[in-house]
Amino acid sequence: MAEIFDVMMMAKELGLTHLGNSEVDLTDERVSNLDYLHNVLQQEMDMRLKARAKKYTKRSRLPDRHYDYNYISSGLQWQLDRIKNFDFKTEHQNIIIIGKCCRGKTSLAVDISLEAIEKGAMVVYVTFEELIKCSSKKSHPWRYLVESDLVVIDELFYTTPTEEELLLFYKAIMKLSNERSLILISNRDLPLWNEMKADRHVIETLSSRLSHNSQMIYL
Repeated sequence: MAEIFDVMMMAKELGLTHLGNSEVDLTDERVSNLDYLHNVLQQEMDMRLKARAKKYTKRSRLPDRHYDYNYISSGLQWQLDRIKNFDFKTEHQNIIIIGKCCRGKTSLAVDISLEAIEKGAMVVYVTFEELIKCSSKKSHPWRYLVESDLVVIDELFYTTPTEEELLLFYKAIMKLSNERSLILISNRDLPLWNEMKADRHVIETLSSRLSHNSQMIYL
């Protein structure tokens, strides 16, 4: 008769970490062999997903914020329900969140990102300033950005960028937007970008590129 210890050793050899470390119940004998095996393997998979989500959340650099849904409109709720069902790991779509200060833009982006992480997507959060710095030197967290499925860029054009900053941002966006989704957070609506004292051609190209296949959320 098989011993639990032997089963645990076999599980470790096969890379079934949670089962091998006795985190999975191995003593339920109330079901058929097939159902029992299915239940044990399902527990292993569920624990792996939780461990991965925890790892990805820590890696994401997301701020500790949560959106207040108490006063959300039905139209926005419908839009968010569609977005949260989106699979950022296999599909690409940009989301642009526009709103004045203290409207919950960053908090909403965090909630959307956490839903994406639960589905297995790799997410990284940066501010506009951090993106400019790391893209110019290809330093941390640039490697995380290019490996991710979803990049959240906060504080976009909160202040008017210099020509050098705008060019660095343009190059970074051309790289990032080809292979992954973006969430952009700004207090300036896209039509107001052209009013900044910056290169009009670059701004128009950015606006066109970022708004393609994107959803706009106004708060």
